Amino acid sequence: MDKPHAHAAPAAHPADAGRRPGDESPYEYYRRSYRDAPYFSSGRAWSDYAPAYRYAMEQADALDVSAASFEAIEPRLEHGWDTARDGSRLTWTEARAAIRHVFEDAADRRRGDGRIPD
Repeated sequence: MDKPHAHAAPAAHPADAGRRPGDESPYEYYRRSYRDAPYFSSGRAWSDYAPAYRYAMEQADALDVSAASFEAIEPRLEHGWDTARDGSRLTWTEARAAIRHVFEDAADRRRGDGRIPD
C-alpha cells in the first residue's frame, strides 16, 4: 500500500470560499481521489496533479463548459498549460486526462447531475 505523501497545504481555490467546515470542495475531492483516477501515473505526486486540477477549475469557471465540448476548447487549454504548470512534471499529454476530468465534472454539475457538490 502506498504511503501518504507529505505535502504543503495547497493555496485555496476561489471556489472554496465560503464553504462550511465538513463540505468537500471539488479541489478537495480531486486531492483525495487523484491516485485512484485511471490516468494517474505512478511516480507522480499531488504537486504534479494539483496545477492541472487548479488550471482546469479556473478555465472551467471562465468558459461556458456546458456549451462547448472538451475537444472544442482543448487547443486553448493545451496552449495555456505550459504557463499554468507551476512546477508540475506533467506534460500536456499526461495532464490532459486530469483536465478533461475536471471539465466533465464541471459540465455535470452545471447540468445538475454531478458527483461533486458545488
